[in-house]
Amino acid sequence: MVVAVSAYRRGAPVRRARALHHEIYAGFEAGTLSPAEYAHASNALLKRLFIHGLGVHGARRASDADWLEMLDRYAEAPGFAEGPGMALGNLRFRSHQTIDVPALHALISRLLQQRNLPARAKRETAPHGAGAGEAGQTETVGQQ
Repeated sequence: MVVAVSAYRRGAPVRRARALHHEIYAGFEAGTLSPAEYAHASNALLKRLFIHGLGVHGARRASDADWLEMLDRYAEAPGFAEGPGMALGNLRFRSHQTIDVPALHALISRLLQQRNLPARAKRETAPHGAGAGEAGQTETVGQQ
């Protein structure tokens, strides 16, 4: 019973992110968020999830191409580094950009459904040696 409760608690950050992502998309559909605002809010949500909810240390320093490639790895499919997910990189800061919000929403939703998202007890070190440790190594941290 304790193991089941512990596993359920570890999944809480992802469940909360799914609910918040749904609220963000509802704001876009209601017209209260522009496509750019949707992209900014979704990116912030994913950053918070990966850094604080899942403890993926590499997410803290990852930006633009590194961040999008990290999302592709966890999604186990392309779509962030190339495709609608590019809107979560530096493209979102450019004026006159086109964001396919329904496609981006579907991509993020699929990512949030992945079962391979790390448990909070593991941390991935920063890519390309940025931070403590080498890329691809994991380190154990205390559970919260």
